[in-house]
Amino acid sequence: MLNGAVSGAVQSLQAAVDAKQIQITQTIPLNLGVAMSPVVLQQLLTSVLDNAIKFSNARGIVEVHAESRRSRAIITISDTGVGIQRDKLNQLMAPFSRATDVMRFDYEGMGPSLYLDKVIMEQVGGTFTIDSEPEKGTTVTLELPTS
Repeated sequence: MLNGAVSGAVQSLQAAVDAKQIQITQTIPLNLGVAMSPVVLQQLLTSVLDNAIKFSNARGIVEVHAESRRSRAIITISDTGVGIQRDKLNQLMAPFSRATDVMRFDYEGMGPSLYLDKVIMEQVGGTFTIDSEPEKGTTVTLELPTS
């Protein structure tokens, strides 16, 4: 079930959540299941949540919302972070790319996580999209077949 994967992902990131005093809210139907390995699903959610936390301001809010539409689970993870310029969004889907200047080391990471997340989603028949606005935050939408 999706609830367990989200709980596991949040628990694995608890130190980062506490350090930045991030508030994580969840709106997930109790019985929503997805057609994906629970271990892979939790890793995917951990990756997306890690980015949401990393790029959120202290005391920011990260929202996890899920719903079922026509045999698909729609999962959105939104943050109130720094956001990404629209012209940089496509860069995030390339391996080893970042939306921030590669010569600035103000955020950890080399950039492969979102690219790998997208590849995983495509392999399971899902989609991975990102929408963002600078200084307002980012929303990642995962669409997966339900189980």
